Amino acid sequence: AQLSIPAQISIPLVSVSDRLGLKPIVCHASACLANWRYKPGVDPDSRFRAEDISLIAFRFISHPGNEWFFTITAQMETELARGLVAIADACFNGHLSVNTLTDIRHSLITAAATFQRMKERLPPDVFYYGFRHFLSGYTQGDFVQQGGIILEGKEERGPQFLNGGSAAQSSALHVYDAFLRVEHSGPEREYLEKQWEYMPQYTEGGAIFVLIPGDDRYHESEALLH
Repeated sequence: AQLSIPAQISIPLVSVSDRLGLKPIVCHASACLANWRYKPGVDPDSRFRAEDISLIAFRFISHPGNEWFFTITAQMETELARGLVAIADACFNGHLSVNTLTDIRHSLITAAATFQRMKERLPPDVFYYGFRHFLSGYTQGDFVQQGGIILEGKEERGPQFLNGGSAAQSSALHVYDAFLRVEHSGPEREYLEKQWEYMPQYTEGGAIFVLIPGDDRYHESEALLH
């Protein structure tokens, strides 16, 4: 029997995903970036902390580590913002300021320290055996033989070979790599470039966008640093 998603789920899933410019599967943008809210009584103007937010959806298991995995990642994203602002300023102004690399360094050190807190509420075994497989996508096991998952009601699209959610889909990490000229190779590069397809894409309406090599806007931005 073919592995498929029933039409009652796949049709609205594809419709919403297409309107958002996302793949019809859980991704970093939907599971983390757009999936949190402040807990009651928390001052939105206070420092952003994982402890002060909760998830809107994607509670795969009842263990609190499920929520912590995404909220601590959301905190890391906010901590990377200072460096992103410094990078944007450098690109728009056409030169590095005194604080550019200082701000980038501060963001990376702060986010790395926050990442170490993951184990505070998420034991490794809970992640590995508990909900990791919910993020694994449709690229392994029996899905390989049939070329991916079948979306009933959308069969014209063919089998969908979809990656699951991953922090490698964070636009921030790719911006840092591009700006600092961090180059990857082999399977690692292939995997990271594949994740561009799972990021919110550029729209003229002002939504979050990602510039990818080969796009004219990418080359225009890159030229500012030369």
